[in-house]
Amino acid sequence: MRRLLAAVVLLPVLASLAAAQPSFMSILPAGQDGFIPASNPGLRGPHLFDQLPLYDALPRAVPGIGNADLLQYFKDATVAAPANPERVDTPRPGVTIARDAFGMPHVRGETRSDVFFGSGWVTAQDRLFLADVLRHMGRGRLSEFLGPIPGFGLDFSIGFDRTYWRVAGHSEAELEQQLEDAKARRPELGARATQDTQDFVDGMNAYVAAARTDASMRPVEYDLFGIELQDWRQTDVLASGIAFITVIGFGNGGGGEHRNLQLWQALVERLGERQGTRLYDDLRAGEDQDAPRTTGRKFPYMLRKKVDEQAVAAFDPGSFAGYQPVAVGSAGGAFTTGRPSPVPEGMSNWIAVTAKHADGGRPILVGGPQTGYFAPQGLFEMALEGPGISAQGATPPGVPWVTLGHTPDYSFTATAGGSDLTDVYVERLCTPEGGAADSGTVFDGACVPMTEHTESWMAGSEQVTATVRRTVHGPLVGTATVAGEPVVLARRRTSFGREVDAAATYMLLNENYAQTPELFRDAMQYNTGSLNWLYVNREDVAFLHSGLFPVRAAGVDPDFPVWGTGQWEWQGELPVTDQPFDVNPKQGFMTSWNNKPARAWRAADDNHGYTSTYRSVMLDARVKPLVKGKGTATLAQVVEAMADAATVDLRGEVVLPEALPFAQKVPDLAPYVELLRDWSERGAHRIDRDQDGRYEDEAAVALMDVWWEPLVRALFDPQLDGIYGLVSVGFHDAPSGHRGSAFQGGYYGTVRKALRQARRRKVKGRYKVLRCGGGNRKACAAAVQDSLRTAVETLTARFESADPGDWTFDPADDQIEFTVAGLALPPGGAFPWQNRPTFQQAVQIRD
Repeated sequence: MRRLLAAVVLLPVLASLAAAQPSFMSILPAGQDGFIPASNPGLRGPHLFDQLPLYDALPRAVPGIGNADLLQYFKDATVAAPANPERVDTPRPGVTIARDAFGMPHVRGETRSDVFFGSGWVTAQDRLFLADVLRHMGRGRLSEFLGPIPGFGLDFSIGFDRTYWRVAGHSEAELEQQLEDAKARRPELGARATQDTQDFVDGMNAYVAAARTDASMRPVEYDLFGIELQDWRQTDVLASGIAFITVIGFGNGGGGEHRNLQLWQALVERLGERQGTRLYDDLRAGEDQDAPRTTGRKFPYMLRKKVDEQAVAAFDPGSFAGYQPVAVGSAGGAFTTGRPSPVPEGMSNWIAVTAKHADGGRPILVGGPQTGYFAPQGLFEMALEGPGISAQGATPPGVPWVTLGHTPDYSFTATAGGSDLTDVYVERLCTPEGGAADSGTVFDGACVPMTEHTESWMAGSEQVTATVRRTVHGPLVGTATVAGEPVVLARRRTSFGREVDAAATYMLLNENYAQTPELFRDAMQYNTGSLNWLYVNREDVAFLHSGLFPVRAAGVDPDFPVWGTGQWEWQGELPVTDQPFDVNPKQGFMTSWNNKPARAWRAADDNHGYTSTYRSVMLDARVKPLVKGKGTATLAQVVEAMADAATVDLRGEVVLPEALPFAQKVPDLAPYVELLRDWSERGAHRIDRDQDGRYEDEAAVALMDVWWEPLVRALFDPQLDGIYGLVSVGFHDAPSGHRGSAFQGGYYGTVRKALRQARRRKVKGRYKVLRCGGGNRKACAAAVQDSLRTAVETLTARFESADPGDWTFDPADDQIEFTVAGLALPPGGAFPWQNRPTFQQAVQIRD
């Protein structure tokens, strides 16, 4: 693997880069190129994987790097075209595309129309096949386009199709209407965005037209799979955005009220209403006072108080049945390969340091999205420059503008926010005994017909049928009974049919509009997705939590389903000025790793993970010492903080210090407690620094992995056995998913707080019912000791030795595997685990 990576032509590229540190740097493995020509399928361009060695090397290089070293791990991301371009194309007069040493295209247009024509051309040139994937995903027809995929079968494509039809299900006419509605809502912005989009489509289609007759321009995937090249329309651009934000889900949040009700009902059945409700509140973690937050400022939203019981639509226990809009073949589509989605659940992370605490007096940004590892990558980079437009950065293929990047005056990036913009409504049927699509539901005293839309297609040899049913509130979630009478459940989402509005945000950012934090917030008011945005200019850092959030009627319980009969409708939308926002915080820094955005901003109903710790604390712990007192941080030090955290096991850093004291005086466990404590004190890393094929602390890693689930169960089984599946977190988000992203959700904070309570340590917002070992300190200690002993016995049997020196761990179990998104197969197919953004910027504006 290392020899293959070393074979990449890297040294000449590094030697050609300027010695001075640029204001803007970025990295996007594997590389910019995603094209293999149909005329020569054996030809691989030099930029398919040339960024991977830089990306791969950084975590092993820290600590010890300086600003002068950064171009060994990032590349120059300046907006302006390179002085000595590797290649220059002119697809039409007025459009010049200059590619730099990493193949990244700098599009220069004499007119604004030329700029976005060029944007469409380079999208097709570098990512035509992947853009095609996204426009089919954003229509719920990915399985038709891809068919079965080796290693995934139909699970990969059908899974995305099912998500689309469950949360959206738009017809082609509805997509077209969305574009018209957006223009009507904001005529001036809409007109510009529409023209940019049409110019982009023209550029895409110009390339497609040429590729139809020129095999050297045509991606090999089309010939190999017998796929006909199709022209692009403006609705395809909308579908690409829907795919990324709504179907993949980086901008979603909420919509799990029915699952919360099922959890509460199970707890009440076990413990009675009073104790069951209190245990539900412990597990829900809607407003855990210990939860790590990006800003310490208070932004009350979705608080659970003064609930009117008449608003809560509690269906009968055990009566809920989910509605599945997509059926595959005669069996209804029970395809299961057991492979997880290659796309992480949340995109991550960023660090900001204020000007006051940054070396040189200019703010620092290090961060970006963690969108999975694909070959070619799911995002791609471009620079756009022309009248009124100046931006460089990454974007999903099929979108005209840079969505994550910078202008000459500021930089912007995001992590997934996951806040609550979706509610579940329970609706009474006009004809309870039937509930056919034309019978409708009761709303404001009238019978409002449900709508039904059906499409069918072939996915390989299987027929797929999608049937979306909608009430006045949105797509059907399922059915249930209330007091024995049948009802339907539907999801209402603020961004439903309005995903296109976000185009105005990205257009304004690319126009260099957001010259101040306040103007950045102004531009973000149109962004319908729930995202944690970071903005940095020459003087300021700013955080904004974007999204289109509903103002719920008084009396509604935000955790549970609400009646959809008309009395409990939304009362408008939360203004952007009431959403979490902070500028130049006094502590000198801010971080986000998909954690809770602010105080009193309640976790979305489907999020039970904002507990007493979150992976963002690994960033906080490394940045805080840099800015303590009058301290200042260099850009390289902030990069190091991110890179060091990228190989840390969250459990080793924050949970072990609370668990090990319960076992430290037990003689037979002493060597294993010492093993784990030493690992924790060294940073709890999962890393092979010397590249000998073994983690430096492999015995501790092996023990931690084997111990974790038995530890959780030993602590909580007395109260939660049989109920874990109803809580919206898993036991562990392990690196072994091969997607890079890890420790996003799990019982980490729950275990930590329960152990701290048992040790009588300071805790904010103590658990009222949830207890380690049922609430008895001795029982808690016994649970920790017995579970650790069980883990030791497991490893002793596995390695036929009780000596940790004989225990090994294979780093290949953690390594990141590329998911094929075309025929650009990566060298070696995998590389060592690191938990960091896929596309990442390192920014300090110095000019």
